[in-house]
Amino acid sequence: MPFVQVIGQLGLYLILAQVLPATIIVVAGITLFPNVMGIAEKHVGHGATSLSVVVGAMVLVSFLHAGVPWVMERAFFDRIWSLKPYPSAWRISQRREIWNRAFSIIAHTGAAGLEHGHYSQTFGQFILFFNSAFWLLMLSVVRLVQSMPTFGQPTDFGFWAALVILSSSLTYLFWVAPIFKKSTLDILETLDGLAKVN
Repeated sequence: MPFVQVIGQLGLYLILAQVLPATIIVVAGITLFPNVMGIAEKHVGHGATSLSVVVGAMVLVSFLHAGVPWVMERAFFDRIWSLKPYPSAWRISQRREIWNRAFSIIAHTGAAGLEHGHYSQTFGQFILFFNSAFWLLMLSVVRLVQSMPTFGQPTDFGFWAALVILSSSLTYLFWVAPIFKKSTLDILETLDGLAKVN
């Protein structure tokens, strides 16, 4: 594979799996909890600007956002995505073994000169939708719980934003993310088969 193509695929993957989820999570956090910006600026220092706080938060979140969703995906969501409402042909939890060997499969097929042009994109999109939706769900639930004592009184923008984000994150978690995981598993199975033939 040409060096430029390798760099392009790596860049696409990093944007989808790291930069975009961090951006989405930080923007949602600022939208749902606008007072956090003032607190952060006060503690960072007088010279800190809103932009520097946001960029710092994005860098931090890009490194930290994957751990908890990864555990929840394997312990909880894989089983849900294999239940009746989902097509039985997806077999997401039954194909866990191939998911566990993903890096080995990519390494072997790459060494054999075999590749799939959409793997980085598909896998990156799965991480984008799943990790972002997981944290958006957590943030929106916290915001809604904070707003509970004010039920019966006029609600603020954050409350309605939390409802919209909650409904969107549920859609991504239970419909969009499993589609991309199923597609990633299909690609891995194809590459694994090609590697065995070669």
